[in-house]
Amino acid sequence: MATSHPAKLCFVTVGATASFHQLLHAVLDQSFLVALHQFGYTHLLVQYGKDGRSLFEESLRQHLPGSTSHHGLEIDGFDFNAEGLDEEMRLAQLNPAENRSSGLIISHAGNHLCGLDLSHELDLATGERLMYEILQDRVVS
Repeated sequence: MATSHPAKLCFVTVGATASFHQLLHAVLDQSFLVALHQFGYTHLLVQYGKDGRSLFEESLRQHLPGSTSHHGLEIDGFDFNAEGLDEEMRLAQLNPAENRSSGLIISHAGNHLCGLDLSHELDLATGERLMYEILQDRVVS
């Protein structure tokens, strides 16, 4: 994540066992990517779960890396980490020594304890309250 400007990561986790395609669609939507870019985010990391790979990869195929449709964001994803998500969540924490700004963790409600253990602000996604509202609430508050 070495950049001249501090890296700022949005980490999205849907959990390992349950599908949450609505959340994946929301965070891979162009309007969400534009919003991240406007608020200074440089990276989007998505833990897409057990059956979200095809949805994630199809979205990336539609928007090739380096294209204007990525809005300057580095986008990456993975299905599951058997060791937990602490390392990924730490990437959203302020760390001046690693040239990293404080970012955002958007979590399926089942993963919220990892973020809380790291004392990081955490936004939980439910079916009724999707990412556009969460990002707006996070940035405004």
